[in-house]
Amino acid sequence: MLLRSTQLSKFELMIVWKIQVDEKGNIIPFLDVLNKIPLQGALADKFASDAPQGFRSLLHVIGIEASIETLINLISED
Repeated sequence: MLLRSTQLSKFELMIVWKIQVDEKGNIIPFLDVLNKIPLQGALADKFASDAPQGFRSLLHVIGIEASIETLINLISED
């Protein structure tokens, strides 16, 4: 899933969802967020390093749907 900001051109977040099935049939979901930030400097560097970890933390606290909804709300704020 690719999320783009309407306010910041070329700013994108990609949600990667993989499902791994082991030999015993156990299903292990893996979600992560990758970002594309056209900006440079301290703010861009901080966001690039904090966004994936923040997303993984949200997954554990509020779940998949709410985490994705939070990302959408963050990039679509006016």
